[in-house]
Amino acid sequence: MDGVSAREMMASAYLSISVDPFDLSVLAGDFMPSAYLNRDPVRNQLYHWDTKELIPLAQTTWEDSYKAIACLNAILERSLSSPPDYQYIQVMAEVNQLKGWIYFNLLQLFSTPYSDRQHPLGIILRNSTAEADAPRSTKEVCLEEIHRLFTVAETLYNSLPERYSYTNTYLTPTLLYAMWAEVYLYRRDYRKVIQMAENAQRLTPTKSLRLADIPRQSWQTGEGALWIYPITAQSFYRGVNASERTLPRLLQFTFLMAPNRCPSPSSPRHEKYTMQLEGFKQPVIGKYARILTNPEQSVQAASVYRPPQILYTKAEALIMTNRADEAARIIDGYTGYPTGIGSNKSTAENLKLLQKDKLEEFVGEGKNYLDLKRWGLPCILYNSNGTEEKTIQPNDYRFTWPIPPSERYNTYAPEQNPGWTTYVIL
Repeated sequence: MDGVSAREMMASAYLSISVDPFDLSVLAGDFMPSAYLNRDPVRNQLYHWDTKELIPLAQTTWEDSYKAIACLNAILERSLSSPPDYQYIQVMAEVNQLKGWIYFNLLQLFSTPYSDRQHPLGIILRNSTAEADAPRSTKEVCLEEIHRLFTVAETLYNSLPERYSYTNTYLTPTLLYAMWAEVYLYRRDYRKVIQMAENAQRLTPTKSLRLADIPRQSWQTGEGALWIYPITAQSFYRGVNASERTLPRLLQFTFLMAPNRCPSPSSPRHEKYTMQLEGFKQPVIGKYARILTNPEQSVQAASVYRPPQILYTKAEALIMTNRADEAARIIDGYTGYPTGIGSNKSTAENLKLLQKDKLEEFVGEGKNYLDLKRWGLPCILYNSNGTEEKTIQPNDYRFTWPIPPSERYNTYAPEQNPGWTTYVIL
């Protein structure tokens, strides 16, 4: 197998991954019911954390992720037909990087929080195409495997020429270190978080990154965009508006951000744009116009990983290591307004301020659900009139998804997650 063949197989792995940030955003309570959400019974039930809808979502995510893992294993098992060229080395680095990232996403969704020592099981590690059945590994073993994969990717990237141009890819050394920082944040190794974030910033500087510049920054090609891969922007992102009910008729069937996620009118995220969507000019809150496309263009794709995520990840680690003033310079420098973070407050107070701003920054992008779980924060659900309906507590078993029923044929009989044994029998 040469570099071209490896690239073609890599494309199959990308296509196998199911990415639906909207579903995770619905679960996170980023939005509240509206005509749009209410006319979609599946997502309406998902918003209320109905187990009947969580189970098929978990199964699709699990099965699609392991299909991608199988594609990546097939690439790793193929023998070279000629001495490796630079393209082949690049692809093999991507294979290890993407495999580690898929494992990490599965670990966050299908295992209890890292702090839960009573339930140590993680996910199933399938490291060869012949390994159809395998037991659930512990969280620690899973994290060690992710670390190994990222280390292999780093070594391969470092073997490429210094000025090598990364083409036909969404995965790069910058993004590898950004991903690695996320893994260490999950593991609460804050010193390593800062180290990896700084490695990413060394390759792709973020000092000039500003919230007001996101239209330009988010749509750069190459490393500056920090994409894992773009996804097609589905229609549910094409009318998101944080204003009151005085919406144009065109927007009456969309959904609104929940009150605890709405940016204040003075925030750059609240700035409105008029965008050409499906033949009509519609107002969209600035944050979504910035993420999805430049204001004057049609919606085409959404970035799965944006540069600001490195800033918030590093800032959280700085707060947890009593370096709040440094965290404030990073976040306030990015947002353009004071968040209140500083050394005159306790670690808990600073973390709460960071959490509030980060939840607002990434609303609708599918990241808040996993952060709520990692932080041990409740998920607040609202009625269509904007009043609180109910609260999903941090210890609710539904924060951890069930191992799907397809694993009942696994000869190792993997153990089901707490709370799900009545609903999903393995």
